[in-house]
Amino acid sequence: MIYKTRSITLKDGRGAILRAPRESDAEEMLEYLRTASGETDFLASYPEELKFTAEGERAYLKNNLDSPNTMMLVCEVDGKPQAYAYASHFHERAAFQWDAELSVYVAACAQQRGIGRALYACLIAFLQEQGYSTLYALITVPNDNSERLHAKLGFERAALYPRTGYKFGQWRDMIVMEKRLSPPFAPPEPPHAFSTLPAAFVENVLREEAAKCNAKTEAGNPQR
Repeated sequence: MIYKTRSITLKDGRGAILRAPRESDAEEMLEYLRTASGETDFLASYPEELKFTAEGERAYLKNNLDSPNTMMLVCEVDGKPQAYAYASHFHERAAFQWDAELSVYVAACAQQRGIGRALYACLIAFLQEQGYSTLYALITVPNDNSERLHAKLGFERAALYPRTGYKFGQWRDMIVMEKRLSPPFAPPEPPHAFSTLPAAFVENVLREEAAKCNAKTEAGNPQR
């Protein structure tokens, strides 16, 4: 689903854009994943495991744009995508259709600037309007920044998988954080596709989130 871009001002005063992904983002997204997977143990993959090609990534992004259920947001800084967040089904079985898993990736040079929170806040608003019940995030720990971000947005620890991954010479734990969007109704209505959300609602969420980012920046920088 295509929607209008929204300009925001980051904590450091730089301008950024919230927008839908584009096929032209493929190469830069792949480069980010390769770099990040070799530098951090928060991503389970090693660079050599990433077999994606630019052509395959472009096809993936096009499928995201064409899919009625896809929600993916990109934050562009200085003309390049520096962060992206997306929501996907937590489990493919029908019994779990009310659950979604959220993921966010922010380049090291763009962290601690409010980008992750802005992207997540938009996705959460969309998912709630669609009728999803529970959101999940899987986090390799320790990762204080990610835990703090999710906690600020209403996520709570739900599970711990001790020593479940091994990377860079040490075992790492993984936690599951969850956010309940609604009480468990019985029987629940199936979630609506993202494509069915009114365009005005989507635009209003993006506009309000952009306004929050800009207001916070102005409050922290009264001279601007």
